[in-house]
Amino acid sequence: MTLYIKLKPSDALDLLKKYVGVGFFLSIISFVQIYFYFRYSFLFGAILNIAGRNPIFPVFSWSYEYFTELLKIVVMTRVGSLFWDVNHFAGFLASLILLSLVFAVAAQKKFEKFFFWAATIFLSISLFLTNSRSGWLLFATSLFVFLLTIIYKKIGVKGIIFSLTIFTGICIFLLSLYLDKESLFRAKVKSYFHYRLDSFDSHFLLLGGTVQVFEKFPIFGGGVGSFFEHFKTTPLADEFLKRDPAGLNVKVPAHTIWGEVLSETGIFGFFVFVVLILFVLSSQLFSVIHASKDNLLLRSAFLSNSLGWLVAGIFYSYNSEFFFLCFFIPVIYLLKTDTLNFNKLYDYFSKKPIYGVSIIFLLLVFTLFYKLGSNRFIPFDEAIYAKVAKNIYESGDFLTLTWLDNKQWFEKPPLIFWLMTISVHIFEVNEFAFRIPSVLAGLVTIIFTYKLTKLISSSSSGVIAMIALGTNITFMYYSRLAMIDVLLTMFILLSVYYFVLSETKPKKIYLLLSGAFIGCAVMTKSVVGLLPLIFYFTYYSFVLSKKITDLKIIKRYSFNFSIIFMTSLVVFLPWHLTMFLMYGDSFINSYLGYHVFSRFSTEIEDKGAPWNFYLDVIKMSMRAYYVVLLPALVYFSYLLWKKKISAVYFLILNITGLILLFFSISSSKLLWYIMPIFPFLSLICGVFISDLGNAIFKITKSNLYRFLFFMLVIFLSFYYFFTVRERVYVGDMTGREVEMIISNNNRAFDPEEKFFADNVHLPLLQFYSNRKVEQVSYSDLKNRILDAYKENRPLVFITKESRFETIFKTVTPHVKLLNKNEDYALGEVDLK
Repeated sequence: MTLYIKLKPSDALDLLKKYVGVGFFLSIISFVQIYFYFRYSFLFGAILNIAGRNPIFPVFSWSYEYFTELLKIVVMTRVGSLFWDVNHFAGFLASLILLSLVFAVAAQKKFEKFFFWAATIFLSISLFLTNSRSGWLLFATSLFVFLLTIIYKKIGVKGIIFSLTIFTGICIFLLSLYLDKESLFRAKVKSYFHYRLDSFDSHFLLLGGTVQVFEKFPIFGGGVGSFFEHFKTTPLADEFLKRDPAGLNVKVPAHTIWGEVLSETGIFGFFVFVVLILFVLSSQLFSVIHASKDNLLLRSAFLSNSLGWLVAGIFYSYNSEFFFLCFFIPVIYLLKTDTLNFNKLYDYFSKKPIYGVSIIFLLLVFTLFYKLGSNRFIPFDEAIYAKVAKNIYESGDFLTLTWLDNKQWFEKPPLIFWLMTISVHIFEVNEFAFRIPSVLAGLVTIIFTYKLTKLISSSSSGVIAMIALGTNITFMYYSRLAMIDVLLTMFILLSVYYFVLSETKPKKIYLLLSGAFIGCAVMTKSVVGLLPLIFYFTYYSFVLSKKITDLKIIKRYSFNFSIIFMTSLVVFLPWHLTMFLMYGDSFINSYLGYHVFSRFSTEIEDKGAPWNFYLDVIKMSMRAYYVVLLPALVYFSYLLWKKKISAVYFLILNITGLILLFFSISSSKLLWYIMPIFPFLSLICGVFISDLGNAIFKITKSNLYRFLFFMLVIFLSFYYFFTVRERVYVGDMTGREVEMIISNNNRAFDPEEKFFADNVHLPLLQFYSNRKVEQVSYSDLKNRILDAYKENRPLVFITKESRFETIFKTVTPHVKLLNKNEDYALGEVDLK
C-alpha cells in the first residue's frame, strides 16, 4: 500500500530495472563460484556439490564423450550465488529473464541495450547452472505463456488453439516415450534425475502434509508459521523424516505457496488469497488484451512471470520479497497506467466468461486425472471391458468382440472398445490407457453442460452447472473408470445440445450432428442410446399441441425428426447389420434378447432394486447440490410457465423425467445406469443458483457482492467435494490379488502349464494373467493339490493367505509358498 501511494509508473519500472541489475551482478558471482570450485575445489556461498566429491575433469577434446562427462559434472553442481538457498536464487533469476529481455528490446541507448542483452544471457546461463527444477519450471511456464500472449495478439484465438494442440501432441508423444520402459528417452530422464529422487519425493510428502494439516484445521488453519509443528503429527511425517533427517533439527517450511496458505490459514485465508490472486492476474490479463505494440512485450512479461510463480509455487515456497516483486510492483505500474479498478475489471471479464471457465475446467481436469492409473481394475465391469479392448489390440479384429476364451461377446456395441484400443496404441497396455476415453468423455460432458446451460440461460448459470456436475461423486468416480456410461452420457448430451441449437438457429447441420451423436450413443450402449428420439418426439408433441393447426410447423418438425432418425441409422446400422449377417440369430438373441429385453424386463444377475432406487442414487451422488435441486426444480417449473422460450425448459424437465422413469421401471438396476440424468440436473441447479445471485445483485447494486457470492459457491462446492473425495479416489480394491497374478506371470513356466485360482475374480484373471488359468472353488483346489502331489506333477495356485495356511496345516504340508501379501498367497505343490 505504501508503494502504491508513493510510486509513479516510471518509478516502478526503474525499480524493476534495478532488480535486473542486481540479478546480473549475482549471476556473475555464480560464475566466480564455478571458477573457484572447479579450479581450487573451494566452496563458498550457496553452491552445492550433489555428488559430495571433488570434480575430476576429463582431458579436453571435441569428442562426444568429453562433453557428456563435462555435462555430468555440471549437473552435479548447483550454484546459488550469495543466496542462502539455491532454489530461491533460481526463482529470482527466472523472474528477471523475460523482464531483462523486454528491457533489451525496448532500450534506446546502446549502453542500456548492451547491458540488458548481456544480463539476459548471464541470467539464463546461471539459471541453468542452478539445476533447480522449480526455477526451471517457473521460467518454462513464463516463457510458454509469454509466447502464447504474443501469438494471441498477432494471430488471435486460432493461434492459441494451434499452439496448444502442438504442445499437447508433443507432451503425449514424450509421455508415450517415457511410459515405454525400454526407451532411450526414459533411460536418459531417469539417469539425470536419479540423484534427486529423494528430494523430489520429499517435496511431494510436504505437499501431501499441507493437505493433512488442512484436514485438521479446515476453517482458519493451524496458524501462520505453524506448518512444520503440525506436520510432525501427521501420518506422512515419519516417512519424510526418514528421507530428510535434517527435519529433526530445523523447522522445515511447507515448500509450496498454495499448501502453506491452505494449511496455515485454512479455507478462509485461502479464499482471500485466491481473490487477491484473481485480481492481480485479471489486471495483468486485461492490460495484455488491451496492450499496444509499444507496451505489449512488457505487459506480457508481467503476466507470464506471475503465472510462472504460481505454477512453480505448487512445489516450492519462495521468500516473500520475491513474491512481492513479482506480483505487486507490476500491478502498481498497471493500476496507475491504465487506471484500473474492480468494477472495470468485473464488467469486462463478466462478458468474457472463457477465462473463468478455463480456470475451473483446469481444476476439473486435475481432479479427473489425479492418480488415474494408480489403481488396478475393478472386476465388474471394468476388467471385462478392458479385456475386450485388449483382445482387439492383440488380434486386430475391430468387428467381432471377444472376452472369454476368444468366444464372441455380444453384450455391448464396440465404440468404447475401439476408443480404448486407440488409447492403448498410444500409451501401451496399462490402466491409464484404458481409462483415458472415459476421462475425456467426462471432460467433454462437463464442457457441454456449460455450453447447453449457457445456451438456454447465461454463462454464470453454465459455470455453476459445470461445477455441480464436476463435484458429483458418482459422475466423477465413473469418469475415472474404463466403463461405458459416461461416454453414453456424453453422446446423449451432445445430441441434446445440437438439437436445442437447431431450435434457436435452424440449420440442417445441427440436426445432422444431433442424429449422428444418437448413432454414437447406440454404438456405445445399444437401445439406451435411442432415448433422445423419445425426448424429441415428446418435445415436438408439446410444441405442436399449441399450434396443431399450423401445417408448416408440422411439416418442419416431421422433416427434422426424420433427418435426426435417418442420420442415427447411418451411424449405428452398418455394424449391427454386419454382425447379423455374420452371426445371425445368435447375435440377435444375445445382443437384443438377453442383454436388452431380459435386463429391462427381469431382475437378472442380482441387479434388482426397488422403484425409488435412483432417487437415493441421485441424493447420494449430488450431495450438497441435492439440497439445491428441490427448490431448483420448483423454480425451473416456474420458468417453464413464465418464459417465452418455455418449450426448451419443457425439454430439459422432460429429459430428466423420462430418464428417471425409464431406468426406474427397468427391473435391472445399477447405480451408474442413471448417469445420463446428471448433466440436466446440474443445469437446473445452475440456473437456479445463478438467478439467485443476480437477485442479490439487484438488491445490493454491487458487482463486488455478486462476485463474492459466486466465488463462495465455487469455493464451497470444491471444499465439500474435498471432504468426500474418498468416495471418488477409492483405495486399490484389487491390487493384492493382481499382485499375485503378476507374480505368477513373472515366474518361469511351461506355456502349456495351467495355474488355478481360488477366490480371485475371473475378469482379473483374464486381463492380467499371461498364461492359462482356471478358476476353482476352495474345496476343488484342495482336491487338485492332493491329486497333483500323489501323481507327482507340478501345480501352481493362488488362494487367500489364510486358506493357504489351512491347506499347509490340515490338508498337506507338501505345498511351498512362492509369494504372499496381506490377503493372497501364491503357492505350488512341493514335489521334493
